[in-house]
Formats: sequence, structure tokens, C-alpha cells
Amino acid sequence: MIRSNGYCLFTTILLSVVAFAGNMASVPLFFGVDLIFGSVAVILAAMLLGTIPAVIVALVGSFYTLMLWGHPYAMVIFATEALAVALLYRHKGLNPVIADAAFWLLLGAPLVFVFYSTVMDMPPEAVKTILFKQPLNGVLNALIASLLILVTQLTGAARGILSHKGVKTQEILFHALFSLVFIAGAAPIIYEAHAQLWGEQERISKQLGEDNLRLATHLNDRQLEYHRYWTTRNREALAQALLVGERRVLLRTGTLKSLSDEGQLRRIDEHLSAWLPPGEMSLMQRWRQGRYVYRTPVDKSTDITAIVSEVPAGPVIKAVQQKYITLFTVLTLVLFLGMIATTALSRWLTAPIRALTRASETLDDRIAAQETIQLPRSSIVEFNHLSETLAAMSKRLSDSVAQLHQSRAAIQEQVEQRTHELDETARLLRSVLEAATEFGIIATNLQGRIILFNSGAEKLLGYSVDDLDEDDTPALFHAPEDIPDPGPDNASAHSQDVFSRIVARATENGLDAREWTFIRKDGERIPVWLTITPTRSESGQLTGYLGIAEDITERKRLDRMKNEFISTVSHELRTPLTSIAGALGLMTQGATGDLPAKAQKMADVAHRNTDQLSALVNDLLDMEKLVSGKIRMNLGREDIRGIARETLDNHTAFADQRRVTLAVNEPEAPLYASVDPQRLNQALSNLLSNAIKFSPAGSRVWIDFTSDSAGIALRVHDAGPGIPEHFRDRIFERFSQVNTSDNRQQPGTGLGLAITKELMTQMGGDAGFESVEGHGSTFWLWLPKQ
Repeated sequence: MIRSNGYCLFTTILLSVVAFAGNMASVPLFFGVDLIFGSVAVILAAMLLGTIPAVIVALVGSFYTLMLWGHPYAMVIFATEALAVALLYRHKGLNPVIADAAFWLLLGAPLVFVFYSTVMDMPPEAVKTILFKQPLNGVLNALIASLLILVTQLTGAARGILSHKGVKTQEILFHALFSLVFIAGAAPIIYEAHAQLWGEQERISKQLGEDNLRLATHLNDRQLEYHRYWTTRNREALAQALLVGERRVLLRTGTLKSLSDEGQLRRIDEHLSAWLPPGEMSLMQRWRQGRYVYRTPVDKSTDITAIVSEVPAGPVIKAVQQKYITLFTVLTLVLFLGMIATTALSRWLTAPIRALTRASETLDDRIAAQETIQLPRSSIVEFNHLSETLAAMSKRLSDSVAQLHQSRAAIQEQVEQRTHELDETARLLRSVLEAATEFGIIATNLQGRIILFNSGAEKLLGYSVDDLDEDDTPALFHAPEDIPDPGPDNASAHSQDVFSRIVARATENGLDAREWTFIRKDGERIPVWLTITPTRSESGQLTGYLGIAEDITERKRLDRMKNEFISTVSHELRTPLTSIAGALGLMTQGATGDLPAKAQKMADVAHRNTDQLSALVNDLLDMEKLVSGKIRMNLGREDIRGIARETLDNHTAFADQRRVTLAVNEPEAPLYASVDPQRLNQALSNLLSNAIKFSPAGSRVWIDFTSDSAGIALRVHDAGPGIPEHFRDRIFERFSQVNTSDNRQQPGTGLGLAITKELMTQMGGDAGFESVEGHGSTFWLWLPKQ
């Protein structure tokens, strides 16, 4: 559509303001490396308005860089980028993202090297950083601009502005896939860059802290002696000082710039700070000339109040910059390969649509001429189905024309059509089966020989159908340790007997769904969720088995990430919660003076709730440690009767508060088992506290023991409401609590039974329960005999 000069002028001015603002606003990517977004407006101008407006917007937007850095080179590169992208997009029809990448590869990167290395003579590390950062920033901005245009087209918000342009499926696929590649590639690299800086600063903090500690151990000697010790053992470039008061120096070695009145001191952690020099220079330059400062208070009888150490920050910043260059290189390679892959994939996925469009252009003439209609086919089910539907429709129309001339030929054509439809239906079913590429589908006969092995199974296991022998069974893919042991009469079972052990549970129960470990052709082990179902004939006779396997590697990885997140949050909450609980405890006990009755009540409630939250944090940490294997079990041969008595004594006060009677029925003979006493106490405490909480006042909770040749069981009996039938399968899961009005009145985290189960498992035992709803419960801990 034709746009007025007023519209172009107004849009150019608006985008120029946005470009200027976008270059002023920055988002930190790495330490000292920021992303700016002015070129988003430039790419929008190139797509909406044309070449000249795009260059104007680029010059206005980059004027801020001229003001900030005092040189015009960024302005030249910015304007050249606008010109190149606009020409490639409007005259060559090139995708703006690919056009921007081509500019940086062929022209932008050489210009950066010439201007910043040759003309401005910047340090090599700085030039390399700019050489990678600016192309990545430009490609990201081009992607953002393209996505904005694409979204407005799809939503109709661009009606009247872009209505003359349609949206191609290939463009949608490319932008969606490349966005995912960009996010997936950038996220871990950004994290790694930050982790590098944190690690270096943590190393400096530890090293300077050790230096100060070594010096502090000699402060009781005569000044001459520890000054001699100090100056002879100092590392090169390390400066130290002994302070009296806040800033007065008693002794020093080297120059400590942080004690001067110049520069800026930035705190990094409790002891470590960074001193940055004054002056007009970039942040990275200030850090290269800065120093790390570590201050250690001295709590001794001398007049010395603190030890201060300094080292140059330059080596750390140089190491970090070198790491950034490596990460930029990796990210650039990932995005370059991702761009190639997404372009190829989007073209491949949309090729059937283009072919079908070309074929349908002459479809009406071919139908009128009673020609045989052959439409393009594809391995993609949806496209193939569309092609088949159009072909069938065309065929029916052609048949209708033919029926006007010869009814007999029409009848014969109908018969052939029906046969063709049956073939197509069977082929469609096979296509659906093969399209399930994320699931490995394997069917066998009754003896275990593989009769179906879909493409998803090939992808999952690395075997092709041709790799499998006639006598191979799914036992080939199972990890040996997963396969149930044969009975004593089948110790020499061959592979078909192994298969019968794999499917035994499915044969018995009609379904077996659980986690297994598969071994790929290349030897890699992968966790899968395998569902095995028997197949039967119409008469109900067993004919074979069908297995559907899903790779759960990603799901298990997400579970690990969730557990790590819970652990991190719990650790961060523990310290402030301890402080809050202590302060509230002092308030409720009158340490800050008598509180008004209403305030006292509120403080008591806050104190109780803080204790419950602390218990939740502790349970979360225990659960995370158990799952990750960080809790060490100190196993030893113990008489578990004593542990049970000690646990019972510890809960006497709680039972009295709830008006519940505690008892223990123990045998006279010792009951020895290999346990960690502390962890068994913790597991038994969880069961005992639950029994007391849920037992009515005036009832009895008691512990007894059973033993046989295999092991010992400790059983906790209560007279509570029992466990509802629908909840029993989930009672040992994390955060599981019966959602009833009575239960919600009881404080708890929902982690106690999960922790108990994990503790017993790690001690070689087990935990379980027996319950009749409305008539109490019995929870037991089982341990093998020692």
C-alpha cells in the first residue's frame, strides 16, 4: 500500500527517538559487557519504511554513542548495518536476521577490527570482546524486530501498516526455532560467565583472608619481630597494613590505595571490597586499574583494630575477559550453526506446502480434462493427509465427470477408489505409528521376537530394523541389573527366559509401567519409562506384548534442578529465620520489656509460625541431602531397644501436652541391627510425633517389636483416624498431607514420612504402615538383623 509522506516522517522521528533511548538503556550481559537495543528500531525502520529512513534512524540512535565514547566509529558501523540490512531485506528478500548476520560476517566484523584495533589501538582483549559482542547484539536486535513484525501480522495489530504482506509458514518456523536456539545457547553461557567472576573473587577473598590470618597469629610478638616476619613472607604485589582505629596506619608494606581519600570502594562480601580509581574511563578500565581489598578485624588486647590487605584486580579482570572471549566464541558458533540448521529445517518442513500449492494451481483444468491427479506427498503426517484429502476430492470430482459419459466406468472407478481408500487407511495407520518419534514402540510375539520396531525406537536406542536379528528380543536393550533374578530352577535361563522375566508383571497384572534403564547401541545408558501391555486375539488368547518407552532423561534432570533450587532457597532462609525466631523468642520472654496483651499474643503466634517455618526449612534440607546422597550414615551394631526408649523419653512432654499416654513393649533379649543411631532416632521420632498429634486426648500410643530370621520391625501404634484409602499410595511422597479439616489443624511440613522412608532405605531397611480408616494406624520401621 502507498503511505503518505506525513506517515513516513512521523514514523521515522518516532523510531529515531526509540533508537536513541534504546542505546541509552542497557542490559548487563556479562561483567562489563552490556547489551543495547537501539538497532531494534533501525531494523523496524528498514522493514517498514525503507533504506533512507533506516539510515537516518541509525545515525540519530548512534549519536548517543558519539556523546558517550567521544568517537564516531560506532556511528559509522551502525549506519552501515542499517544500509546493508535494508538493501538485503527489501531488494533481495532476505530474512532480516540472516541479513544482519551476513552484514556482521562480511563487513561489520572487519570494520570493528579496523576501527578499534588499528585506528584506536585498543587492547587485544577489549577488541576481541567488542568483535564478538556487537554482532551478537545486532543479531539479537534483528530477531526482536522480526518477532515484533511477525506478532503484529499474526494478531492483526498491523492492519493498515503491513496488510499488503502475508505471513509465510517458513518465517514463523524459522523465528520460533532460532529464538529457542538463541535462548538455549545464551542462558548457560551467561551463567558460566557470571560463575567465572564469582569464582575468581571467591579465590581472592580466601587467599587474602589466609594472608591476614597468618599475620594476625604474630601480633603478640614484638613489633620488630612480626614486621620482619611480615615483610619476608609477603607475596609480590601484596600490600598490607596494621590499623589503629578506623584508618590510622601503625605499620604497612607496599602501597594501600584504599586508605587514601581518592577513588571508590565497592563492597563484594563481608570482608572483601574493590577499590576503583577516579577519572573518566570505562568500567572495565577502572577495574583493571583497581585493587581488591580484604579487611580483617582483630579482636585482641593490642591496640591494633584491623588488618588490611590489597592486591591488584588487573590479573583477575584479564582472566575474566579471556574467559568471556571463549564463551563469546562458543555462543557465536552455536548461533551460526543454529541459524543454518533452523533455516534448513524450516525450508524442509514447508517444502510440501510449497509443492502442494504449485500442484493445486492447475487442479481445476486437470479435473475437467479427467486427468489423473497426482499431488505431492510428504513423510509429515499432517501434510500427507492434506495431500491425500485433496487428491481424494479431486478424484471424486473427476469420477463425477466421467459418470456423465459412462456409468459402467464410474462403477468400476468407485470399486478401485474404495480399495485405494483401504490402502490409504492402512498406510495412514502406519504413518501415525512411525510419526511417534518421541516414543519407542516395540511389539513382540509370545516368544519375545520383535515384530514391530518404529522410528521412535530407532531414535531412542540407536538400532535400525536391519541391525536386529530374527531371534533378538527386547532383553537386548535392558540393563542386566534391572532384570529380575530367575528362580532357583531357572539359573541357566537363556535370552527368551530373560524376556519372560521382563514381562512377568505385565502378564500377571495386565499392565506394567515403571522406570527401566535401556542400553543404546553405542553403550550409552538412558532412563526410560516403559509401559508393557499384553496383546490378545479377539478370543482373548495371549498373542504377544507391546512396549512403549519414553526417554525420561530430561524429566530426571528437571527433578534434580528442582531439588537443587529447593536446597538453595532453604539455605538462604535458614539464617534470617534463626535471627527472627531468636528475636521473637526474646520478645515473648520479656527481654525487651512487658508487651501489651494484644502484642504479646501476636508475638506468640509469630514465634510459633517462625518455628514451624524453620522446621520446614530443616526438613527441606534433610530431604535434599538424602536424595542427593550428602548425608553420611555412621552405621554400627546397635541394640535398637535403647534407641526406642530414648526416643520415647524425648516425646514425653509433647505427649503430656496432648494428654496421650506413651508405652513401650520390648523383649528382654537385645535386638541388634546395623544402624545410625541418630538417623534411626530421627525416623522413629517422625512416626511417634505423628501418632501423638493425630491421637485423641486420653488415648494410648505404644511401641512394640517383632523379629524373625530376616530382620527386626519397630511398630508405632495409635488410635487416630486412620489413613483414607485414596491417600495411601501417596503417604510417603514429599509434601503429602491428608486434606481433611482435622488434619489441616495439625502443624506439619508434609516431609516427615518422606524423610523417614529415605532414611530407612539408606540404612538398608524399609518403612510402611497398616491402617483401618477410623480405627487407628500402625507405622513400622524394618531393619535387617545384624
